[in-house]
Amino acid sequence: MSYLSLSNPTTDSCDFRVKLSNDFNTDYYRELRITGRDYGSSTDRVSSYVESRTARSSYSSRYVEGVVNDGMSAGRTYTLYAYAQA
Repeated sequence: MSYLSLSNPTTDSCDFRVKLSNDFNTDYYRELRITGRDYGSSTDRVSSYVESRTARSSYSSRYVEGVVNDGMSAGRTYTLYAYAQA
């Protein structure tokens, strides 16, 4: 199971950090998508997303970090979901 944490809530962007159960490489994952919609447990149906990362073969960390700056406004509250496709 992945765990998503967010920071910088007062800017027009949001830093994210996702902790995964395994290293984010092609041995375990294909892609990670951050979305504002709850797609349930089916990661193959996550068609609308604000940020994505593709797993690399040599990556040796369980953390994936980045910035979401698509459609956010300072002072508003957002709910985001992280989906990791194996």
